[in-house]
Amino acid sequence: MKIDTKGNEYYVSEGGSYIVENFVKVIIIEVSDLPFYKGQEPFYKLIEYLLNKDFFLYSIFDNTRLKNGQLLESNFIFVKND
Repeated sequence: MKIDTKGNEYYVSEGGSYIVENFVKVIIIEVSDLPFYKGQEPFYKLIEYLLNKDFFLYSIFDNTRLKNGQLLESNFIFVKND
C-alpha cells in the first residue's frame, strides 16, 4: 500500500485501520518531517500508530532536505511482523 496524501497520512492510515490491520503487509508512506499543512499530525504519531499495529520500520529512502541539511520529507517503508 502506498500513501501520499499531502499531510493526511496519519488520518488515512487510522481511517483505514481495518484494512491496514488485516490485509496490508507493506506500507510505503511519504512522511513530512516538518509540518507543511494546517492540522497535520507530527510524523512521529504516524510511526507510533504503525508500530502499535505490529509493523516495523524497514527502510527510509528519497530524503529531501533543506539547504541547511534538515530533513524535509522522506519515504518510509513499514513491513508487518509475521
